[in-house]
Amino acid sequence: MNNIQKTLLIIGTISFIILLMISIASGKFIMFQYNVFPLSPNPYYEWAINWKSFIPFLITLASAMGFFLFKDK
Repeated sequence: MNNIQKTLLIIGTISFIILLMISIASGKFIMFQYNVFPLSPNPYYEWAINWKSFIPFLITLASAMGFFLFKDK
């Protein structure tokens, strides 16, 4: 394991832990549903992105890809 992989492993692990902490604390993972018209008798639900958990998710994914791309040959 080279230095780049070690760095990416640390960054990916920390961002994954942050992702779990934010998702558990807010009760919303990357996508969630919300009611657009809360006072309407016929609720209309849409999907939205929870950016607070989406950013660490992208960092975790990029770190995992970099970990495998920078392996020693």
